[in-house]
Amino acid sequence: MKRELRCDIVDIGAIGTAERNAMFALYDTYYSGADHRVFERDLAKKTQVLLLINSVGEISGFSTIAVWTASHHDQDVRVIYSGDTIIDRAYWGSQALAFNWIEHAGAVKGVEPDLPLYWLLTTKGHRTYRYMSAFARSYFPTWREETPLEMRTLMDAIGQQVFGERYDRATGIVRHDVHGAALRKDHAGLDQPHMNNPEVMFFVERNPGHDLGDELLCMCELSEDNLRPMARKQFLKGFEREQMEPAARSRQA
Repeated sequence: MKRELRCDIVDIGAIGTAERNAMFALYDTYYSGADHRVFERDLAKKTQVLLLINSVGEISGFSTIAVWTASHHDQDVRVIYSGDTIIDRAYWGSQALAFNWIEHAGAVKGVEPDLPLYWLLTTKGHRTYRYMSAFARSYFPTWREETPLEMRTLMDAIGQQVFGERYDRATGIVRHDVHGAALRKDHAGLDQPHMNNPEVMFFVERNPGHDLGDELLCMCELSEDNLRPMARKQFLKGFEREQMEPAARSRQA
């Protein structure tokens, strides 16, 4: 029987205690050293969360989201940041998180269509890192090429802004703190078949402290030209919906 997941995009302020506890319980299942207070602190810094709800109403996955406008080299850019992201193992292989996240990113682009939109991702595991290549043609860092200076400069600026001294410019790593959580080894997916994948090998080499909770900082532009066909389709769906909604509200006024 096919497992179905419903997706809800919820403002952080609307997340109730029961939902927060369910999110943490899921997080704690897959990450060692998880601290509920730290989880709540990080959640408070986000603007929304993408919730995946199973057929009996349980939270089976989530991705926290923050969106803001930053200034870089005297130009405004929009940033959408993927924070804690997890999906229950029973639903691995489902595209619900990927499709709904990139559709939501398209809606974010639709709010400020004239500003470049960059996806900021920090990750402790190769599965999340590989969302970059699934969505985007050009993303960094990558085993395929060196990060261009312009992108490196933007990544360093955003990394410093968001993570302060924890961000290491020399390596592009966000160092774990004393309360940091790390992906449990039995869920890390670092068996030999995975290690033959060049993206997995690159992730492990660039983030040797991933098992301690270090995160690789990644970034790409989310634009029609830079997205792969399936991601582009979902992105434009969200973008077009956001463009239509202000007009509909105007007609109703």
